[in-house]
Amino acid sequence: DELLTFMARHQIRALRAFPDEHRYCLNRRTFGQLLEVLIAHRIPLLVKQNILAIGDLLAENPDLIVVAMNVGPHSLERYLRPLLDAFPTLYIDSSHYMVEGLIEEFIGRYGPERLLFGSGYPDICSGAALLRLAQADIRDEDRAAIAGGNLDRLLAGVAL
Repeated sequence: DELLTFMARHQIRALRAFPDEHRYCLNRRTFGQLLEVLIAHRIPLLVKQNILAIGDLLAENPDLIVVAMNVGPHSLERYLRPLLDAFPTLYIDSSHYMVEGLIEEFIGRYGPERLLFGSGYPDICSGAALLRLAQADIRDEDRAAIAGGNLDRLLAGVAL
């Protein structure tokens, strides 16, 4: 209750997690109560972690809204696509989508709704992600959705 009150008072609509960098297990056993609150209130959790661990988190919490940050294209075929197919509450940031045609391919398969602009800063140069989105061969409406509309929609769905 205190967390929700604090979040409402300060207009916080999402949380971030860095389990690998901060050395903790982001799972139901460790964070069960918090994850239940996030699910109940549709609070997005932005997670910077390897995609296999994010898959485990979603397997335990299939209704949790997760934005996977810094997911590189190397995992798209083998790891990421099966998770996107299995978990409709999984969103991806675009920070590592530097391969030509990857944004276009993502939109072709999943639509623009599950891709959010991410700069990758401070881990990578933020200009590259912006240039890749600007040069992607996609509709202007899709670009606008990725650039901020999708995040606005997720944050608007939060019930505090």
